[in-house]
This record gives sequence, C-alpha cells and structure tokens, in this order.
Amino acid sequence: MDKTMFQLRLFVHQRMYTAAEEILVQFEKTI
Repeated sequence: MDKTMFQLRLFVHQRMYTAAEEILVQFEKTI
C-alpha cells in the first residue's frame, strides 16, 4: 500500500514539473 502511494505521488510530481516547464516555455515565447 505504501509502495503504490509513493509511486503515485512520484508520478504526480513528475507530471506537475513537466507541465510547469511547458507553461514557462510558452510564457517566455510570448514575451
């Protein structure tokens, strides 16, 4: 149970970081 929660949390964090990077890149392009 703890193992799956850890993997899920790690997956969510990775998704958040990649999404944030994409948003920052798009933001820099508009400036």
